[in-house]
Amino acid sequence: MTEETLIRAAEDALRRNDSAAAFELLRQAEKRAPKNMSVHFTKALAHRTAGDLQAALKSLDAVLALDPYHFLALLTKARILEQQGLTRKAATVYKSVLAVAPPPDRLPPGLREAMTRAQHAVAANNQALKSHLMERLSDVRASHAGESLERFDESIDILAGLTKAYVQEPYALHYPRLPAIPYYDRELFPWLAELEAQTPIIQQELATLLEQTGTEKFAPYIDYPPGSPVNQWAELNHSRRWSTFFLWRDGVRQEEACARCPGTAAALEAVPMARPIRASSCICRWCFRVPAGSGSATSPANGA
Repeated sequence: MTEETLIRAAEDALRRNDSAAAFELLRQAEKRAPKNMSVHFTKALAHRTAGDLQAALKSLDAVLALDPYHFLALLTKARILEQQGLTRKAATVYKSVLAVAPPPDRLPPGLREAMTRAQHAVAANNQALKSHLMERLSDVRASHAGESLERFDESIDILAGLTKAYVQEPYALHYPRLPAIPYYDRELFPWLAELEAQTPIIQQELATLLEQTGTEKFAPYIDYPPGSPVNQWAELNHSRRWSTFFLWRDGVRQEEACARCPGTAAALEAVPMARPIRASSCICRWCFRVPAGSGSATSPANGA
């Protein structure tokens, strides 16, 4: 018998609750193929069924020594650690599970509940870590009362896994050595209040435009040419669900559009910045998720 035949026979024995036969078959399979991951994984399941969790963990570690990215081995190990009350160790393994898990649409229905459990375990552990760090750092924070600790608090959130470290990833112009600031303070843009004050004019011009032309003058905001890799934008490429009326497009002022919305154009031209690359009014129809994306250049105005 080949090791594959022996493994299948062992699985049949486990389904019959015949652990003794299963272990004997797996012993023979392991003797023939000591580095066969299926042998060790099935052996782990047999030990777990028999209630020997430590032996199950040992067999799972044998699988992970051969393939550290073995999804089912990681998931099973995390669940066993959780059963043993080792929640922090379980959360660490669950974090690896989430990192190597297949996309949700390729996940077998029977594993979806387990993945939800993994997400909750990791989230709870991250929050517990932050609470622990904040408690230990309370005296240090108190000694800096009155100072802005926003950056330090963000570093704690990153360390605890509650947020990610955002870096600049423009798809066109990367202007180097700019600080990676997720959200800029309003005080850095003294002209923002004046631009916001033009909101009623901008709204009225958009309403008038829609009343006069409907969406005839609008174009899909996502507009990749045929043959281009669209990645996360496939669903919205050339879709009118996200349409736009360009006032500036690719750095060129759209004269007819600006004539239809003179107040909006004037408000944008009053902003002290470089010539707009793109400026438009957008309409979103129906409900859809806008994928994460990057701006065209690294600057506070264009995003990153």
